[in-house]
Amino acid sequence: MTTIFYTIADNNNLPYTKMLEKSLKYFHPDIELKIFGEEDIKLIPFDEPYYRAKAFFGKQLSKDYDNVINIDSDCIVLGKLDDIINASYDVGSVYNNLMGTQDPLQRQIVSLDRTNPLFYVNAGFVASKSKEFWDWWDNLNQRHFFKSYQFREQDTLNMIFYYGNLNCVNFDNSSNVYGIYLNGFWPKAVIKGEDIVLPSEILGKEKTLKIAHWAGGSQAIKMNYRTKFNEKVADRIEEILK
Repeated sequence: MTTIFYTIADNNNLPYTKMLEKSLKYFHPDIELKIFGEEDIKLIPFDEPYYRAKAFFGKQLSKDYDNVINIDSDCIVLGKLDDIINASYDVGSVYNNLMGTQDPLQRQIVSLDRTNPLFYVNAGFVASKSKEFWDWWDNLNQRHFFKSYQFREQDTLNMIFYYGNLNCVNFDNSSNVYGIYLNGFWPKAVIKGEDIVLPSEILGKEKTLKIAHWAGGSQAIKMNYRTKFNEKVADRIEEILK
């Protein structure tokens, strides 16, 4: 099965993309990371192209690759992603963020059409082995109601995730964390071997941190890992980024 990672970065996000690229290549040097930049985004023939780009480019890539994985440019990969690459699913994503709180039950209250807000997924990490998914997501993002949704393509992703007929998996339900879920606990992370681990005191079991996603929009201060993690963990991240 052929796999590709891709990310989307306008000029403001390109500095973060370099960190993403280094960290991904550290763990997966043989898998391509395709970067769609500002000029690529301008080719999307709709208004608000940045908020339609994930599905638009994912659909293109799905014509040539069996497994297409989108990862936001303001992410640092902290461990091997073999579990994601090899797992069986049509589409997978991750939990939404905690909005600064350390209580997993107080995640940002966003929901869609009576879905439980605790299960709302975040579009910062989306993987799919289904061409149908990419076609469906891109199609929803071209509908007249698209701009009525606050979170645009993240809301349409949730429509498919919870109302579709595909095999949808939340990767954060495993022993790992792949994004911004539990980000309020990053200062508690510790090193175990070569892994960065969130201790069992948080959810009753250890969770290995595979991806750290900063998120927060264009105004957020991002990727300064020494302000988010303790010294030993920050040193390990620096080693990954060399």
